[in-house]
Order: sequence, then structure tokens, then C-alpha cells
Amino acid sequence: MSPRTTPERRLRRRSATRAVVASLAVVAVTGSLAAFGDDLWSAGALDVPAGEQVAVEARTATLVCPAPVTLADPGTTGDSEFGSTPVETASTLQVAAFGAATTSVLSPLSTGSASGAERTVQGADPSAYALLEQSGSAEAVRSTTSAGDGSDTSASASSLTASGDLRGLAAASCAAPGVDQWLVGGGTELGSSSRLTLANPSRTPATVTLELWGPSGPIDPAGPTTYLVPPGEQVSTLVEGLAAQQRGIVVRASSTGALVTATLQHSVLDGLTARGVDLVVAGEAPATAQVLAGLTVEASEIGDDDVASVRLLAPEGDATATIMVLGADGQRVLRGAQTADLVAGTVTDVSLSGLPAGTYSVVVQSDAPVVAGAVTTQTGKADRDEPLLGTPVDRTWIASQRGSATSPSSVVLPDGTQGTVSLVALPAEVDGSTDLAAQVPIVYDEEAADDAAGDDATDEPTTDATAGDPTSWDPSTLGTLEVYGTDGRLIVDQDVELALGQTTTVDLADLVESSAARGDDGAEIGAVRFVPDPQSSTVAAWVLTARAAGVTGSVSTLLPTVPSAAQDAIVVRRSPTVGLPRS
Repeated sequence: MSPRTTPERRLRRRSATRAVVASLAVVAVTGSLAAFGDDLWSAGALDVPAGEQVAVEARTATLVCPAPVTLADPGTTGDSEFGSTPVETASTLQVAAFGAATTSVLSPLSTGSASGAERTVQGADPSAYALLEQSGSAEAVRSTTSAGDGSDTSASASSLTASGDLRGLAAASCAAPGVDQWLVGGGTELGSSSRLTLANPSRTPATVTLELWGPSGPIDPAGPTTYLVPPGEQVSTLVEGLAAQQRGIVVRASSTGALVTATLQHSVLDGLTARGVDLVVAGEAPATAQVLAGLTVEASEIGDDDVASVRLLAPEGDATATIMVLGADGQRVLRGAQTADLVAGTVTDVSLSGLPAGTYSVVVQSDAPVVAGAVTTQTGKADRDEPLLGTPVDRTWIASQRGSATSPSSVVLPDGTQGTVSLVALPAEVDGSTDLAAQVPIVYDEEAADDAAGDDATDEPTTDATAGDPTSWDPSTLGTLEVYGTDGRLIVDQDVELALGQTTTVDLADLVESSAARGDDGAEIGAVRFVPDPQSSTVAAWVLTARAAGVTGSVSTLLPTVPSAAQDAIVVRRSPTVGLPRS
């Protein structure tokens, strides 16, 4: 007797039959489509409208200015004369809005409590300048500018302290937020403090994950590495609480949910002697070439401590890096440190001790991606009335950058400081395989020349004959340097001509004085702008070095702000899927 057919069995049979029929139908349709080939689509089965050009009347951009410097332990001794901050820190914001169509709104970011009031800076032709007091937090600068006419906004934040643990100048240009920030600088060894600040200027929360590296390799943090940064707020943490006793660190901050900025406030104290304070800002992501412009070094002997140095990290794999030091006359020999073997994940500091005093740029080329930063120090004068405080030193961290071949870039001079612009001419594209060294003459000082060529010592630098004569360098026009006053007007402009690989400096005060001698009545400097020459085959990487005359030895280096890419028009088209159900 045959088994009884149940409803479940009948259902399975019907399902199997339907599956076979559906499979045959799919095969048949697929075969038909294959027979028609591309003709089916080219015949207009899916008609995509061509769209139309719509002019962009304005564009918006957001910058974030770093928070003022603050002590890791703001406690007091009870007597202000012997406290950590016997004088207050003057923290200011400087804003330059280029073009009458530019409007900038500054909004303090909250630290969990109520934030301050908004302030507006209206642009002018050619520019408008504003000097504002800074609250105790980072500030967002939201600007609306006219598209395609060169309008933009640049801003900087600065903190100046005349005495105490934070003695010195800490300044930085306000920067655009991003999803990946590499901070190459700072340390947490005894006497050194690094405070990390994460700022979220957007309207959505951001989740930020930290990775840290030190001289011994990747760091296993002693605390949390993931931080929630609410919209319109900032979050700070002391890195020494995550990674103590690290002579040199590199921090990577990766965000999801919103764009953020990350900065490190690095300060050093040797007993009662201030050894400098500055802000470490984000540099370029790992690449086989990194550029560090405007390193002003003091005279030193090989082996001296706490002098200029270059910090390197190969985060992905072992690398061999070549370090080129470019000056006004050519490339300088970095004895014993021309190349560095980098172990993956290990922070390496390459000392620049022994270089003659001067201003240089550094190009790092490697066979694997690296990140790079640099630090230089400036010595102040000891206070005769305070012999126990010793001779103060200030320091400045310099982040890596890429020069722009097309967009103007600008820096706003910190209030109460004097500025020097340092520029270096580089190929439009440079990576680890670019043979830059062969195109730049080598200049030896007397000791290096003796070691290299066996020549008699001379008082003048000598040039390697095999590398060509510096006088044979052919300078070309890189662009125009424009200096604007605090009254907004263009004070003076000057063409910049450099040979490939050459570094030069422009003292802004001297430049303004020369314009006064030509009949200009002079003005207080507010901002400086570099406009690249579109016909130039080379690009300029540049920085502004600021010094406060009232605080000897104070120094800080500011990278230029490059406006976000603008579009004069966009293509608007109706989607061919409008009205269709969502998958």
C-alpha cells in the first residue's frame, strides 16, 4: 500500500516544481539578454538624462581653531609669585576674510557646559581682519564665500605666556576637520606633558579611535582608546595617562560619524626651567615622501641634546628613509644621519645637531610609507631677578605638508608677534622614487668637506664638484607673496623666485619697511598669502614662523590654510530610478 500523501508533502512537491520552472525562466531570460548583448542598453532601454549645468553661487567651509594651552595640573601653591602660572596666558584668535562675499561665523565649542556667543567677521575687498579674544575651548569658523573668485577665510589661534611652566608661544592655523589625523610630535617622559584635544564642529556625534606608537613600538594604552565626541563639543585627555614615560610619540585619531580635528599641546619642564610649549597639528598621511618646511635651527655640536630633530614612523612595515636637508645654497650633509633604517611601528628621532645655524627644509623619501614631523628649539634669556629659573627655551613642532600648485594659501599672523616666511621649491609630484638629490647641489661646511674630499679646511662652505655649482641653479618664479595689513589692505607683494630644492626666508617686517621706503605709509601686518604661478613647473611648500618680542626665545610655526576645492558649476540630473520601489 502506498504511503498517504500529506498536505506537507504536496506543498514540497509544488515548491520544487515552481523552483524548476523559475530556474528555466531565468535561464531563458538570461539567454535572451545575452543574445541581444549591449544593443539592448544602447537602444535606450535605460535612458539616463544628460543633466544640466547649474552655477554654484557660494560654497561653505569649516575650520577649527585649537583650544588655548592649559596646565596639566592647574592647581596653585597659594602664592601666585611661585605658582605654575605667575602671569596669565593671553589667548587670541586672528581672522582674515578675503573678498567682500565672504562671511565667517565663529562659534566656541562646548566642553560639556554652556558655550559662548557667536561672532561674525564680514569680509571686504581685498580683505578684512579681526582680532578676538579666545574662550577656554576650541572654536569653529564657518565661512560662506563666493565660488570660483578666490574668496576664502584663514584664521589662527595663539597663546602667549611670559613666565611660568607654560612660558613661550603656542600657535597654529585653524584647520579643516577630517576622518584621519596623524599627530607626529610630543612626549610623555618625566617633565613632559602631552594633552590631546578632539574637536567636533558638526551636528552629529563622532566616535574617535586612537592608535599610539612609541620608541619601543606600538603602545598598549593604559586607558580607553575610543572617545565619543558630542556634536559641537570637544574632549581632552592627557596622553601620559594612556602611555607614560614615552620619549617620543605618534598618535593617530580615526573618526566615524563626523569629521573632527585633533591637536596635541606639548609642554616640557626641567625642574623650574620652562623648556617650551607648542601645539602639534595633523600632518600628511603615510606616504613615501614627506616635506617639512621652515626648520630654523640654532648652532650646535654633533651629539647635543634637545636640539632640532626629525621624527619618523613607518606604521605598515620596515623602511629605509633618506633625509635631505635643503638650505639657501643647496643640500647640507647630515653626517651619520643621511639615511635611517626604520623598524615597523617604532618611533625614531633623527637629530639635526651639527648643522650650521640657519633655516632649512627637510624632504624625507623612503621605500615604504612613513609619517614625519620635526621640532626645533630657541633659547631665550635668563631672568637676572630669578636665577633659580635658569635659561628658558621654547620649542616648535612642524607638521608635514604638500604644496598646492593651484590654490592660494594663507596664514594669519598671531597678535603681538613678528613673522618670517620660509619657502622651498619642490617638484609638483614627489615620492620615494623621485631623484631630487641629483638636481640639488651639495654644500659642505668645513669639517664635512674635510671628511668628504680631504680638502684643507676653509672658512666658507664648499660645494661638491660632482653635484654641480649652486650658481648654475636656474631659479624660476614660484608665485607671489602678498602681505595684508590689519586694516585689510594689501601692503606689499613680491614675486618669489627659487631654484628646485632651494629654501629661502622673507622677513615680513623688512618687506613692509621696504614698501614704506617706496612711499607706502606702512601698516601693522595682519596676514600673508601665497598665490602660486600657474605656469610654474615647481610648487612651494611654506610656513610662517612667529616670534613674540616681549618673550625672548619664543617661537611657533604655522602651516598655511588652503581653501577647499571650489566648483563653479555642478551637473544636476533626474535619477532614472525615481518612482521605482526601493530594493
